[in-house]
Amino acid sequence: MMMDKLTPEQRTQAINIQQKMMQMEMDHQDAMSQMEMKHEREMMQLQDQLLDLFKGH
Repeated sequence: MMMDKLTPEQRTQAINIQQKMMQMEMDHQDAMSQMEMKHEREMMQLQDQLLDLFKGH
């Protein structure tokens, strides 16, 4: 990006926007990781329940 063509005020705005974008990306990655772990746990629990059912036969 052409930061040198911006006024100091615009440069500050651009930096703020970039920081907000980085924060949103980090928050998104964190939420995805948590959802992935929760999904993994629940799938394992369901598989265990299924295995328990089949063990009885």
